Amino acid sequence: MKNILLHMNDDAGLTSRVEAALALARFQDAKIDCLHTATNPDVALDMYTGGMFAAPLQAFRDDIERQWKSFREQWQAKLEKEDAVWSWDRAGGVPATALAHASILTDVTVLSLMHTQTTEQTSSGFMATVLTRAAGPVLGVPENLHRFDPSGPVMIAWNGSAESGRALRAAIPLLQKASSVRILSIGNGGAMRVRGSDAANYLGDYRIKAEVVERPENSEIGDDILFAAREFGAAMIVMGAYGRSRLTETLLGGATLSMLKKADVPILFNH
Repeated sequence: MKNILLHMNDDAGLTSRVEAALALARFQDAKIDCLHTATNPDVALDMYTGGMFAAPLQAFRDDIERQWKSFREQWQAKLEKEDAVWSWDRAGGVPATALAHASILTDVTVLSLMHTQTTEQTSSGFMATVLTRAAGPVLGVPENLHRFDPSGPVMIAWNGSAESGRALRAAIPLLQKASSVRILSIGNGGAMRVRGSDAANYLGDYRIKAEVVERPENSEIGDDILFAAREFGAAMIVMGAYGRSRLTETLLGGATLSMLKKADVPILFNH
């Protein structure tokens, strides 16, 4: 992982995800691309006025521009003090779509898990759009995370699906440097299911030693994953992001949504 896309938006989780991105950049000797996402002033005005005005008010545009400039200057000053290579860009339009589009040439996208206070860029809809449309893995960071150690223990939530396989493969650069790796194999599955032991053998080809722990599946699978992660002392969880349907990409599966709301450690998702 040499290129990290960082979601820049003025919300309660920003400090935690900036620190997580910096930790990941140092760990992987990577560059951080800061993308400041904000609704285009013309779009925002149309949203909030119901299209009553044919042309946006110049004062509204000017106010948005001042907010963008102030935000950029504040965080650029902070980043200049860090031992990391970074760049800054701004995207208009719909924030979630812009962030997902920017991930096309990115190794991992860093954004926050769902917040205690829901706004346009912290809602389940925002998260669902980015998770299901991003071109690669997404690292979700808890809002109040104080420290992220990418070299710590990593737990892989495994159910044999294509999504969990993509998440595991995306995590290999991190798993190769992790202090320990555990595969949590959930449920019995069917005859065609790729087992946790198969995943462990695959990682063995990369000289990654992984312990396999099997647990039964129940109706609160998200709680089971989090309990197992705390039991293991995981610094990060790796798992697939599951949508209910490829045709309804703004709707996430129950386990994924539960993890977005409750997780207290970073999660590397892949859809």
